[in-house]
Order: sequence, then C-alpha cells, then structure tokens
Amino acid sequence: ESGTAVSGVISTTTTWSYANSPYVVTGDILINEGITLTVEAGVTVKFIDDKVMQVQGELIAQGTSDSKITFTSNASSPVAGDWGSIQFLDESVDATFSGSTYTGGSILEYCIVEYGTELYIYNSSPFVHYSEFRYNSSNGIRVSGTGTYLWVNNCDIHHNLRNLQKTFR
Repeated sequence: ESGTAVSGVISTTTTWSYANSPYVVTGDILINEGITLTVEAGVTVKFIDDKVMQVQGELIAQGTSDSKITFTSNASSPVAGDWGSIQFLDESVDATFSGSTYTGGSILEYCIVEYGTELYIYNSSPFVHYSEFRYNSSNGIRVSGTGTYLWVNNCDIHHNLRNLQKTFR
C-alpha cells in the first residue's frame, strides 16, 4: 500500500477519502482556523516520527462501528511514542449539540488513536465518542485550559502511560 503523503498547513476545506487511504503524515499538519478537514470512515492516518496534527479549525473524523478511523504509527513494528499527538487548540471549533444530539463541530467518533504521545485538548471542546486510545507513550487523553467542557464518552482508554490527565486552571 503506497498511501497519500500529507503535511503542512491545510488552508482549504478538505476531505481525506477512504479511496486514497492510508494517509502518511510526513510533516506536521495544521488545520487552519475557518477550515474543515473531514476524514472518511475506514481511513488510516499514519504518522512518521514525532509529527503532530494541530486543529485550529474543525476536524470531523466520524467512523462507524464497522469502519473505524485509525490514527497510528507508520513504523513497521510500532511502539508507544512513535509519533506526536493530535491537538485540539483554543481556536478549534467546539462541538455543538441539540439536547444530547451532536449537530456539528470537531468530533472523533469510532476512532482509534494508538502508538503516539496523546490526544491533547486545550481550551476546546471536541466531541470524543466511541473511540479507543491505546499504546500511547504519555496520556491517552490530556485535557487542560479553562474553556474546556469535556465531551468524552463511551471511550476505551487503556495501555497508555497515563490514561486520562485533566488540569483545569
């Protein structure tokens, strides 16, 4: 499988399609403010070295129970800490709800995040739902900042150095 190499600033609304999977992150990714990156169900995103994905716009990664989205290492024999992190930063689009129903904003649903450092949520509120965080070298999920409402449920967080770290100032 050759895959699609991706890196740098995403400055136009983009979809990573299942047909072009896997995506290999060869340099840091930044999703600009005002921009949406949609990752289709079943896509695998493989990170090299210490590369990170920073979200200042909107990340929509909605897999299904049968077709999960995987964020993983590009190494042939992956180990914890092979790559950096997925970071939802202050500027990222918070998830929105009507009652308890998700209506928009950043989401990780039916995703697997493995062999990286952590999922880092800073001053932001993505919806993290039915996802699995495993074999990460730091935290499964690390949350900090004041403006964070933690929408994390039905997730399986295991085999990380620390599974969940929350620091609210």
